[in-house]
Amino acid sequence: MIFHVSLFYQAVLGKSASEVGFWLIPSVCSGVVGSLFGGLVIQASGRYYWITVAAYVTMVMGMLLTVFEAGVVEKSAVGVAMGTVVSAVGNGACHVHVHVHVNPS
Repeated sequence: MIFHVSLFYQAVLGKSASEVGFWLIPSVCSGVVGSLFGGLVIQASGRYYWITVAAYVTMVMGMLLTVFEAGVVEKSAVGVAMGTVVSAVGNGACHVHVHVHVNPS
């Protein structure tokens, strides 16, 4: 998704490559936060099913927000950035589940 969002910023909104990098920093940081949060919740509870469901729902909601703000409803760089932030939080939490499930020790 980051590839397509960066193309949107460049081709549709006319931003330079460095400006695109600036707009993608919040989503990368949000992915780290989602991963840490998901890991802490799984470690504290010992369960990972519901955090995974919540993470996937969050990721889908963020993707829908990104699509709506990329031209379906309006064209907004801030709206797309907010959508990628929400999606990245869910994506980060999803990756924790994969690592916990693959290596449960």
